[in-house]
Amino acid sequence: AIQSVTSREAHGCWHRVLAPAETLTFIPSPHIGPYLLHYAYGPVVRVVFDARLPQGVERGLAGLTRTDLLVQLRALADDTRLRILKYIVDHGEQSSKEIMDTLDLSQSATSRHLRQLNATGYLIARRVESAKYFDINPERIESTLQAISAFLLGS
Repeated sequence: AIQSVTSREAHGCWHRVLAPAETLTFIPSPHIGPYLLHYAYGPVVRVVFDARLPQGVERGLAGLTRTDLLVQLRALADDTRLRILKYIVDHGEQSSKEIMDTLDLSQSATSRHLRQLNATGYLIARRVESAKYFDINPERIESTLQAISAFLLGS
């Protein structure tokens, strides 16, 4: 279940933590990065994981609630994140280091913005050796525009 939901394997002490568990609760967080955390309270284990959707799972945006739409729009409502998206559109796939250097951002700011854009699906990330590369996800941008139209115009 953990691998299916989080796209990560549970290693180490996880088998000891999960053995007595009767209930698993998954808590997505955009702040945790590539880690898994657990909080065990008797038979209930809470698993905190990166807020990205698992590979192969696509969430349709056409039927978004107002709250879901706000999450998507907040990701786009930041000048730095828009600059990052435009830079990648103009120059193609870029490493986080290239984005950081070109846009004159700190490492922590770059990481935070890339994590949010990746978690909301606007960027597609891939790892090459020790570097992460990001490319634009045009389908997500298009589906967001369609969701705005459906929400506001009912079409």
